Amino acid sequence: MNMDTVSDETLVDLMFHLKWKSDSANHTDVYNAAGVNIWRDFLPPAVLEAIKNRSIGERVDIQLKPEDLYPAVDQSNLFEIKRNQFGSPFIKSPIARPEIGRFYPKGLLKDVAQVFAANRQPFRCVQLNNGHMTVDFNHPLAGKDFSLSTLIGNIAPKRSERGGTSVDWLAGLADGPGMQARWRDEPSSFFSQDALMREDSGPDTLFYSEPRFVQHLDDTAIEVIKATYGRFLEDDMQVLDLMS
Repeated sequence: MNMDTVSDETLVDLMFHLKWKSDSANHTDVYNAAGVNIWRDFLPPAVLEAIKNRSIGERVDIQLKPEDLYPAVDQSNLFEIKRNQFGSPFIKSPIARPEIGRFYPKGLLKDVAQVFAANRQPFRCVQLNNGHMTVDFNHPLAGKDFSLSTLIGNIAPKRSERGGTSVDWLAGLADGPGMQARWRDEPSSFFSQDALMREDSGPDTLFYSEPRFVQHLDDTAIEVIKATYGRFLEDDMQVLDLMS
């Protein structure tokens, strides 16, 4: 069997390019799906058909409908709540204050149907008026057309097939795009009166008087970077690290 092309017996890196338009710009979102298990993971049939038997370095345009990535606009997802239904007793900083056009996790809402405290899915605040606020639960890309292409990256044979979860890669691809655009081309309110004030007004020399060995990336980002380094770096290479 040819392991130089994408098949059910391979693991493959796919780099998706999602292109869409807002009222003010053309957008391209890039999503790197590393180690896709063609046999087990979930990809729509149109995507599988487009990438199978392709080789490393090939770029493929994929024909999908918007509803293949995210739900259509639903007017029932645009509704009004009371201002005091927004907030959390565990968050005291100004981030818990709603601003027009900005996104917040649904878990900050109280007494809203099918919303629970641990829900991190974003919603948008679109209006504030006399103790009430209007929220938009629609997907940020809802109502927008897009084009999708993918670049075939590294292809590797599977050593074995074991039980485990299936990854819905396109769900990850659609989780984030659209949040950059304004709501109905209305300006978003990004800055409160004290937005640029430091939380700690003490001198920097005092803050850095003790070494602070902390990670500045989450665990997922660290694993992605490790996998990328593993593909390109070899023993005895000399590396200039400009991130330090």
